[in-house]
Amino acid sequence: MADGSFGVIIFLVLIVAFVVYIIAAAMRDRKKRLLPDEPPEGARLLQEGEKPAAREEPRFCYSCMEKLAGGEDVCPFCGRPTAAQGKPGHLPAGAVLAERYTVGLAAAESRGVVIYAAADNYLETKHYIREYFPDELAVRGTDGTQVAAMPGSEERFAAGKQQFAREIRLLCRLNGFSSAAGVTDLFYTNGTVYAVTAYAAGQPLPEYLAARGTLSPELTLALFAPVIRQLEAEQSMGLTRCNLAPECFTVCGGTLKIEGIGAPGGRLSTFLKPGFAPEELYRKSGACGAWTDVYSLCAVMYACLTGVVPDAASDRVYKDDLRAPSSLGFYLSAAFEEGLVKGLSVYGEDRFPDCAALGRAIYHSSVRPAGGERFRVPIIDPLTDVPPEGDGLFREPEDNDIRFSGGK
Repeated sequence: MADGSFGVIIFLVLIVAFVVYIIAAAMRDRKKRLLPDEPPEGARLLQEGEKPAAREEPRFCYSCMEKLAGGEDVCPFCGRPTAAQGKPGHLPAGAVLAERYTVGLAAAESRGVVIYAAADNYLETKHYIREYFPDELAVRGTDGTQVAAMPGSEERFAAGKQQFAREIRLLCRLNGFSSAAGVTDLFYTNGTVYAVTAYAAGQPLPEYLAARGTLSPELTLALFAPVIRQLEAEQSMGLTRCNLAPECFTVCGGTLKIEGIGAPGGRLSTFLKPGFAPEELYRKSGACGAWTDVYSLCAVMYACLTGVVPDAASDRVYKDDLRAPSSLGFYLSAAFEEGLVKGLSVYGEDRFPDCAALGRAIYHSSVRPAGGERFRVPIIDPLTDVPPEGDGLFREPEDNDIRFSGGK
């Protein structure tokens, strides 16, 4: 019996040893396949102590951030010199942030933020990068990238960085709006904070108007509908802008984009754009709010429709000569004109309280079908501004058409 048990044990040991041998042989074979003794054709193995060659960084036109083949003096895409460098005090063109983004030339500066054209080296996509750099509070180091607060401005600079990051996080909540700059990244480096947003090549609204002249009522309604919805969303979050003017807008492929985002309680600009700033911005004690943005937005639409900038609100307090568009020969729907004129009332209490109410007024349908209030929306191609056949202006909306919420 004992001899039989011993034989069984020996048999099992042999089986286990055979299985282990098979597994080890298979692993050796797999390792050979993954790490061949000879390098593949056209390649070679690194010698001991040799470092891999650095991957050649892509070369860009720093104006438009299109990738270049190399050797061009003038960009074949935008026609600008490829050796162009930025202004003193800006990040040097070609600087790499977060080991990922190549920075180009500055496209704009606004409220202590420098906006650069940039490229994502991983995804090979174009973006804008916003750098918090208020030149009245900070200086750039000798390397051209590091940012430090000026002596005595450390607390204000740190608070500004936090405020900038909060605004970008709020802006990220508006990524679904076609009028908003879509946020894709936020990071801290070089002593400051950066935000990466979607790239949308376009034409500033003042240039767009200069090239086209006045806009039709249908095109104006189509362009500003997403903007009004975005401002409505911002105002629902307690944010107001208080500095809207045509320079805040860009037309990108038939879509109107609005720069940046509002701030809690509004942001009073030290520079007021005559004709677009309401009277409360001219007073230290002026109460600002969503109604302030209503005035500025209506002034921008009025200028688009008529080519006329309203008189400065500080002058309208004494003598209000604002004329309805129809009296200037520009004919809108009654709802649009009445809403626009009301939004341009000199005093805040006479305007719409917010952009939700403005939207309901100017897109308001005279028909109220059962099931709630609905709106007529313009049916046009914003790229061509050519209405379809028939009356071509309005239809009953579908379920996913423009809606403006808010109070009655």
